[in-house]
Amino acid sequence: MVAYKNESKVVREIARQLRISSNTVSNFIRNPESDRRKKKTGRPKKLTQLDQRKIIRELKKTGGSVGKAQSQSGITHV
Repeated sequence: MVAYKNESKVVREIARQLRISSNTVSNFIRNPESDRRKKKTGRPKKLTQLDQRKIIRELKKTGGSVGKAQSQSGITHV
């Protein structure tokens, strides 16, 4: 995008060539250093995916059930 802008191309033309929104192009040209990735919002999960896999592996070994494990651990939602 910066190369196109250095060639004095209009934002709409850059957007059309790259097939992205003209707002995206103008925002990037205004602030090229900003991080484009959005952070996750909302409440974090109680267990990580690794923790979930460990619990499931242990339940398979011992023959336990998910319901029993939830009641013993006090975790109601994952």
